[in-house]
Amino acid sequence: MNNYFISEKIDSKSILKKELKSMYVQFGPQHPGSHGLIRFTLELVGETILSSILYIGLLHRGTEKLMETRPFYMGTPYMNRLDYVSSVSSEHAHILAIEGLIDFKNNSSSFLKIRTVFDELNRILNHLMHIGVLLFDTGNFFIFFFFLEWREHLMSFFEIVTGARLHSAMYRPFENRFNYFNFFLIENINYYLSYFLFFFKNFFQPLLFFRIVKIRFVGVGVLSKNLVQNASISGVIARSSGLKYDVRLPAQTTYAYYKFLKFKTYIGTMGDLYDRIVIMFAEIVESCIIITQVLFKTYLSSFQLNSELSENSLHLETDRYMLYVKDMDKIRQYV
Repeated sequence: MNNYFISEKIDSKSILKKELKSMYVQFGPQHPGSHGLIRFTLELVGETILSSILYIGLLHRGTEKLMETRPFYMGTPYMNRLDYVSSVSSEHAHILAIEGLIDFKNNSSSFLKIRTVFDELNRILNHLMHIGVLLFDTGNFFIFFFFLEWREHLMSFFEIVTGARLHSAMYRPFENRFNYFNFFLIENINYYLSYFLFFFKNFFQPLLFFRIVKIRFVGVGVLSKNLVQNASISGVIARSSGLKYDVRLPAQTTYAYYKFLKFKTYIGTMGDLYDRIVIMFAEIVESCIIITQVLFKTYLSSFQLNSELSENSLHLETDRYMLYVKDMDKIRQYV
């Protein structure tokens, strides 16, 4: 029995080298959030990442091919599937590109105001999901599900107007199909936003000062302003690094009803994860203010025809979203 445990002298350094030998792991695209979009090959030593190889995939995954055989208006619902959380904003960019093909200029309240309202509701949905997931990683289990509950409340407004909650296929080019957007719905939105802001400010604002949140977020994922500009990064990440970039602000890139509204764009200084979550909190409040303004403003419309190419960008909640549409069949666009 004793001989069983007797062995040759063991070199502890050789064992240590074997234990610390690196291994390669394929990360993605098995996760539903990275279906074909991104994949990593990670070199790991234990739980430490030594290096990574990035494989950037495609967001659209054949969407152009599907839309080649369809009229433009039938391609709009495909935009919902590109980003489940920002579905309405994605299809808005597509609609703007279609309207740009014939130089469509519309300043009517029925189009611009309603589109702006639901774009900002979509922004709130997006930021609630983002903040909820981040806080869920710090152990705030309750807040994640509370934010999901709020998302369900807000999606009920989409359901009232279109009959769908997630993939609403709400927007149409050159027309207004918001038959159920009436004064009753406006009153409901205003009433709910006042309730939403009260709880959001008094109940969730202290989250930013939780010790665990600061420990996990401050100084994490820092991106410099130069890196953001050189890598063409936009959205909340760019603004957290001190770059004041918002497509809604400049007169050349603004869209919908934003040029008639007063709103703020928030920028950070550190470029870390904590700055991003603070900016998202501020943008949720700002979106509620924008919606309140829009519901009480009107403007006249104009209509104009011409042109052949359209390149359109939109300020999505997460990033700048650009579409380039070319008309290969001039007859079909008017069908």
